[in-house]
Amino acid sequence: MKNKIKNKLYSNRYIIAAFFCSALIMSVIYAIKHIYPFGDQTLLKVDLYHQYAPYLEELRSRILNGRSLLYSWEGGLGKNFFAQMAYYTASPLSFLMLLFPQTLLPEALALLILLKTSLCSSVFAFYAKSHFRKSDCSILLIGLLYGFCAFMTCFYWNVMWLDTVCLFPLVALGVEKLIHENRSALYYFSLTLTMIVNFYLAVLVCILICGYFIVILFTGFQWKSSKKIIVSKTVKFGFISVLCALSSMFILCPVA
Repeated sequence: MKNKIKNKLYSNRYIIAAFFCSALIMSVIYAIKHIYPFGDQTLLKVDLYHQYAPYLEELRSRILNGRSLLYSWEGGLGKNFFAQMAYYTASPLSFLMLLFPQTLLPEALALLILLKTSLCSSVFAFYAKSHFRKSDCSILLIGLLYGFCAFMTCFYWNVMWLDTVCLFPLVALGVEKLIHENRSALYYFSLTLTMIVNFYLAVLVCILICGYFIVILFTGFQWKSSKKIIVSKTVKFGFISVLCALSSMFILCPVA
């Protein structure tokens, strides 16, 4: 059993390294910017300060005090808290806020952003390993490039979007497995979770993944010789995609 675990960890060493290298880079950035505990600054800037942090604090308060997650009177003349939660705080990682007292909310958010960025790097390294069928330092490098791409560095403070960035490589890998291996589980679960954690960026993921499906499909099959296969896989892709949307309706319908 121990040997199996060791072998598994060793075979995925670059994926694991991508996570910890990303976390180290983020820690160095925090130190340079004097983010607590390296100084007296916080990451609470722009809408992260005005909206997202208060929303996460309200979610934390409501869960700990057993209050309703459907409606709130704490904003304006009242608001649909479920819809707010669906856009801003539906990430499973948001529940890490429960482990921190209210006074440490800025530090909790700094940790949350660090974890999500590190997961982005690690998940893309996993995608690269599966897509290119190789495991070397290039996997680590490409994972870090994804985790610190322009979108991430510009919009890191939109903490509710980062889960979608993290899940996108899994959705893309799911499409590849659906086409090449006729396996749909990864595509179904990753896309469904994408729609649940943030429906806003999920729209972009759905558009991009349709284009990616077409590229991968026609890269592997020729229309003249594989019409039936192309039609069959297109129907299956469409069916699973609709099933993902239906599986997410418990959160999408109330929001709509």
